[in-house]
Amino acid sequence: MNNDEIRVMNTSDEPAAPLHESDSSDFDSGFDENKTIVREVIRETPVKIDEQQVDDGFSVVFKEPKRLALFILSIVIALALIIAGGVLIGTKSDEQTGADYGAGSSYKTITTDASETVYVNNVYQYFKFVPQTSGTYSFYTVSGGDTCGQLYDSSFVVLTSDDDSGNGNNFKISRYLTSGVTYYIGVRSYGSSFSCTLYVIKV
Repeated sequence: MNNDEIRVMNTSDEPAAPLHESDSSDFDSGFDENKTIVREVIRETPVKIDEQQVDDGFSVVFKEPKRLALFILSIVIALALIIAGGVLIGTKSDEQTGADYGAGSSYKTITTDASETVYVNNVYQYFKFVPQTSGTYSFYTVSGGDTCGQLYDSSFVVLTSDDDSGNGNNFKISRYLTSGVTYYIGVRSYGSSFSCTLYVIKV
């Protein structure tokens, strides 16, 4: 480099104005002051910076940002846990909502004062019921096993459920229903599979 002229690169990548040897003392003090400022920035930066390059070329070069990578990874993990938690906690079973089925599906229709033989297991089986007159209706099973029942509205939202209000371990549901409105009744067993008889009567 020519002794008549000294150039230094700053962080803006633009060349500084030429400095003559007569100004070298001012340059040295200014350069040291700028390096001190950069070092202060380094101490406040969440990622590691190569200080040696600050000394040599007065430029800031980021090394592998380990802390930043860990921070991003922690965010990803947190989001994954939130999503998983929403799936595990927010999603209800069909015993609670019947949402896995829906009113758009086709189900066998049962009528008042009629019975239906049902082979039950631990998965709900559904029947459609449309009362001809408004009033209180009872749905129940007769069996030697343990049954559970749920009553749904026309949108397949649970209105009520029961486990052992009937004889033995059979369910029994009684509810006021409106004529002409579609309802659904779900029947299942606990544990083993067996045949039972489902009854619908108007009280």
